Amino acid sequence: MLDIFRSHVSSKNLIDPQCTYLLACSGGMDSMCLGNLLTQAGISFEVAHLNFQLRGSESIGDEEFVRSWAKDHGLTFHLKQADTESYALARGISIQMAAREIRYAFFEEIRAAQNLHGILLAHHEDDQLETIFLNLLRGTGIEGVYGMADRKGWLIRPLLPFSRTDIQSFMELNQLKWRDDSSNNKSDYKRNNLRINGLPAIYNLEKDARKNLLTSFQRLKDTGKAFSGLFETWKKNCHPRGIELSIPCL
Repeated sequence: MLDIFRSHVSSKNLIDPQCTYLLACSGGMDSMCLGNLLTQAGISFEVAHLNFQLRGSESIGDEEFVRSWAKDHGLTFHLKQADTESYALARGISIQMAAREIRYAFFEEIRAAQNLHGILLAHHEDDQLETIFLNLLRGTGIEGVYGMADRKGWLIRPLLPFSRTDIQSFMELNQLKWRDDSSNNKSDYKRNNLRINGLPAIYNLEKDARKNLLTSFQRLKDTGKAFSGLFETWKKNCHPRGIELSIPCL
């Protein structure tokens, strides 16, 4: 996995070995996998952990775990303890939305203050599929099929080519530790419900369902981007004449 990771981030110019980045680290399997890959690849980075204070002693345990791991690896550690429930109540939004707003604001604050070259997020292939299906359920149209980008602004997602199974195999093979978030096992949230119940049911319909879905979504993404490019070219050749448009014949 390390060799594939190195090749991926190099071929897509996602990470410059000469620069320093910020790793968003919850202590879970995905972010710990990314942290260990970065370490093994010799990438310079700092660590940011956000304690949302939503799971009592479990949240405290996550914080101490990430702090200890960063210290053991000689990494700069940044921490924010957020009153997520009060934040959500004050703004009249869900806990999930509040956590998202707090998370990205904190990461960007640290990145800017430390003059780092990007924020590394541990979203992977399974997260991508979940995101696409959630977008389709919301009726977002063709752009919803695009899912998450490898890079958008300062946000960088180097693990999108890897599945949750790939990540777990890497962690177990290298005998690396992580923290399990008990809330991930609850189907109260829409994403969790989709991951626990919805997608497994779809995958069971066809032997290669997962692979075929990924291929289909990539083709739709390529088609959408090609159409957008052609449409922009077409618009440049349109000339307004009153309430009509004139298009020259080639």
